[in-house]
Amino acid sequence: MSEFLLDDAGVIREPKYRAASKRLSFDGSSTRAVDGSDGVPRPAIAVRPRTKYEQSIMNRIPERQKAALEKPQTYGGKVYTGIGFLPSPRSVQFLDFAVGEVIKQTIQLTNVSQGFNAFKVLPAPPLFRDVLEVVYTPQSMMSAGMSCMLTIVFSPKKNEDIDTEITLQAQTGMIIIPVSCRRKRADISCVSKKVEFGAIVVAETSTKTVTLRNDGALGVKMTIGGELLDLLALTHTSADGVKAPFLSMEPEINPAKATIINLKPFSSLNISIRFAPQQLVDIDSNLFLSFDNPEVDDIVIFVRAKAIDVPVFVSRNNELSFHCCFFGTLYRDTVAVQNTLASAVKVTPEVPHALHGMLEFSPKFGFVQPNASFDFQVKFTPNEGLGKELNLPVRINVTDQTMPIFFQLIASMSRLGVKFDPPELQLGVCAVGGEMLQQPLKITNSSRIGKKVGFVRVPDNVSILPFPVFDLGGEETIEVQICVAPPTQGQFTQTLQLITQFDESYHITLTGHGKPKPLLFEAPMLKLPVCTIGQSSSATTLLINRSQQAQRFAFSINKSYGIDISPTSGTIEKGSSVPVVVKFSATEGNVEMSLPPIPDAMEAVPPVVDEATKGGKAAPAKKKTKAEEEQERKDREKFEEERRAEREKLVAERERLLAEFRNLQPWEESDPEVESTWSRHRSLIIPCFIDGWSGKSIMLGVRCAVVKPTLCVSASATDAASSHDTSDAPTHSAPTASSSLQLNYGEVPADHCSKKSFVLENRGLETVALSVKRLDPFGPFQIIRPPLSSLKPRQQCEVVLQFRPTNKAVFAQDVLIHSVGSNPIVIKAVGEGLPAALSISQDKTNPHAGAADQSEIPLSLGYCPVGDKVEVPLYFSNFSPFPLHVTGSFLSRTVQPFNPNGTLPFLLTPKQVIVPPNSKVEVMSTFAPQVDGPFQAHCEIEFGGDRMKKTLVLDGFGCERGLQVVFPKSHEAVATSYRSALTAFGDAPPAQGMSAAAPALISLTSNEQKPVQQTIVIVNNKGSSNGDYSVEGLTDVDVKNGWKIEPLKANIAPGTKATIVVTFSPTQILMDSLPIPNVSVVSLSNVRLVIKGGTPSQDAALFVQLKGTACR
Repeated sequence: MSEFLLDDAGVIREPKYRAASKRLSFDGSSTRAVDGSDGVPRPAIAVRPRTKYEQSIMNRIPERQKAALEKPQTYGGKVYTGIGFLPSPRSVQFLDFAVGEVIKQTIQLTNVSQGFNAFKVLPAPPLFRDVLEVVYTPQSMMSAGMSCMLTIVFSPKKNEDIDTEITLQAQTGMIIIPVSCRRKRADISCVSKKVEFGAIVVAETSTKTVTLRNDGALGVKMTIGGELLDLLALTHTSADGVKAPFLSMEPEINPAKATIINLKPFSSLNISIRFAPQQLVDIDSNLFLSFDNPEVDDIVIFVRAKAIDVPVFVSRNNELSFHCCFFGTLYRDTVAVQNTLASAVKVTPEVPHALHGMLEFSPKFGFVQPNASFDFQVKFTPNEGLGKELNLPVRINVTDQTMPIFFQLIASMSRLGVKFDPPELQLGVCAVGGEMLQQPLKITNSSRIGKKVGFVRVPDNVSILPFPVFDLGGEETIEVQICVAPPTQGQFTQTLQLITQFDESYHITLTGHGKPKPLLFEAPMLKLPVCTIGQSSSATTLLINRSQQAQRFAFSINKSYGIDISPTSGTIEKGSSVPVVVKFSATEGNVEMSLPPIPDAMEAVPPVVDEATKGGKAAPAKKKTKAEEEQERKDREKFEEERRAEREKLVAERERLLAEFRNLQPWEESDPEVESTWSRHRSLIIPCFIDGWSGKSIMLGVRCAVVKPTLCVSASATDAASSHDTSDAPTHSAPTASSSLQLNYGEVPADHCSKKSFVLENRGLETVALSVKRLDPFGPFQIIRPPLSSLKPRQQCEVVLQFRPTNKAVFAQDVLIHSVGSNPIVIKAVGEGLPAALSISQDKTNPHAGAADQSEIPLSLGYCPVGDKVEVPLYFSNFSPFPLHVTGSFLSRTVQPFNPNGTLPFLLTPKQVIVPPNSKVEVMSTFAPQVDGPFQAHCEIEFGGDRMKKTLVLDGFGCERGLQVVFPKSHEAVATSYRSALTAFGDAPPAQGMSAAAPALISLTSNEQKPVQQTIVIVNNKGSSNGDYSVEGLTDVDVKNGWKIEPLKANIAPGTKATIVVTFSPTQILMDSLPIPNVSVVSLSNVRLVIKGGTPSQDAALFVQLKGTACR
């Protein structure tokens, strides 16, 4: 049938059927053709969509077709569930096809079911119907075990791979035969990518072959390049004087230009590399094979070869170096002998005559296996007679080899030892407990090798300046100061021990004599803790009076050096003590300060210039009177007196500076090549003058140490903006060498946040672990981006600190960042909180009508007829100096109820607004109910960069056409219970207010006879007619008890509302009716509210009970 309807191209033969097929749409509907058969345009006519019943019928069609095609086979009560036909082979593959050729492949299909079965070949997928065809003879029912043949015809149109399948429909189910078609490819492989010639003896030849295979059906062009081609043009000169290339390749390659070789399909290519050295050479190069097919990866072949003089040689470049050695010390190393022969050889090392007794080989001889190496253990113990440098060849004899092999033994010798000048220290007489004796000691390294030396187990009364441990270069001399405080009165002797890194130990003897002092320091040498620049350190000692009378003291120190002492002077009673605090403040100024030059008293005074000889020539003599001579003599004496006074003043200043310099050492900077941390050290001797003592003063030693902080902090190039700012993160800047930073956030509105960032940098050479001291979780300052747990050397990290005030106040807090292995960081954060920034109100002239700090804002949109809308403007006021991005969104779970069509009864326009600083923006709120009854919704207002939130609670009441009664304070209504009484309210039976037995209740409570009120609202919607109401049943007794209702009646025009005010104000008559103290009085009254008019016309009554409670 399909062959009759369709032509060979698959096109419908009849034009009318073809036009009908074009009109069919994909959704099952159809439209009329735009152009009719006569060519006249016609409007499209839409046909109705399918009904649910029609669609269900269409959905069941595939199941029915499957049930009609597939019939299960049942034999012996069991249903056969296996495959119906078994194809052989299981899949069809067309490999290495070419576009335009036709490829056929036959498969055998066997019925493996338990009975008769039939199959049908389904059409191929649409993408491959023009390239795949199944040719077979249709079969009727085939008995079990019978087979038939299917021919798959593949006619490729594009050079692309295809993966598809052929589907057969049998009575027992679907049969899938996978079909894969693969185009021609090149498959290039290399058997070995490393060519190792090993060690080749000069004048011998070795050839290695590299095999390339193309296992694909597509040929490629290969280009040979690489560093090895540059070596093909080089030549060696043989012993006969013939020059020839020592490296060649087959096939022959011209190194001057690129060589292209065709690699045919399913073929292989052998590349032979010939190595024939005539001289010593070491090759470590490569060949680079590239292909014109981008699908084939390039191949790199590494070529290594080495030419040697003899087959047995010494590794390690024929050299054995012991570097620096001490006389009399044993050193060990190894010498490796390499054998490239095919047989084992015997080797025997010989000890040179000059090294007998100092050089030893273990074992004495050895057998080196073929293509292997043998290690000799070498022991070297140099003696004094070798000199300072050793460079001596050592011979190794090889059996059956005429030429022995040699290696060079290299060493540099030196002596151990340290010399002291003077060998002993005589300190002389010194006061016990206060004064310190200082004497220089020169230490000389006798060795040519540098070493680290240091004093160990130093007594408490001895200090080594500048350092107790230091490095001594080869044959270097360094001078240290030995400061000693006499430990006891009388003669004393102490010993200092000096050791080196080479286990050397030396002792120096200290001798002196101690005498008593009236005052002494408990610790005569204070070692202040290390501090960084910008910080301070302090230490405390006691100044003790051991004399039998009170002593007055005074310290003398130049504060420009950063040292401060407290107290600077005072009196100590006998037998008592005073704590002395020494504080050092490290700043860039006093750390970089150098000692001022000492003036020369003679050079500082200007010479006397004779006015008579001024200008270089003597003035002619002029006779002077006696008065002039007398005046000249007086002037000369006055001038000489002034010069003498100036000279004495300069001498005194020089002596003062000299005395100060003797007590103040210059800054000593650490060697950056030795120590990883920059540091400076200074020693001071501070004099403490004692009034009336012949010794005048005692000395207090102070040792200061300053380091540049390895952990530095600085503000970012641009601080992170506050919450309203959406700019990018601040960029890093290079921190200055500071360990403290102040962050000033300025003024920030309450409940807003401002962010500032700072950068930490590790300038040390070791990894630093960081930890932050915990902040108050409810405080205004919080770290929102903490530092890394550790900082590697030269690594930076950014830390973001947020300031979020909760009220108007000034806040300050220190953020402390501890580090392990470095200095701490102190961040001083300061900020001021301003009042809340955003307020929402309905008053345009008074933006403060809505409290800015109010989180939930009620908004009543009143009563609105069903189908109509009410609009109320809101004013968003921004009191902050920053613009605020405000977004409003309704919380769907809080909307009660939705309109019947699923829409929200409330709307804010616009939903997003930007409020400029210190200004307001109008936002319109809309209430559009679709049914009658109360409505309520919560709108979440988000504002600011930190997305602060306020909740806007909107409520309104939807009124149907006609009259309607509601209680505004309780929206449940009488609006609900009164519906059947008024025809406009529907047919639902009410619960209250419909009879005197079940009235609607209004309960009012008054305290201390104060009036209280309740309102009743009657709404007449638009489109209705005039209506009126009246209140009946209010008696004179009710009025005397304090009840009042006004107005008692009124007309209600369409689109308006009437408000009835019910007031309860207890009168004294009511209070006196129950003269019992502390007991409330209750007044009850029953009234009727009669409603008339409206559309449709109404005449009904609402029964209301008034209950008033008067509290005493």
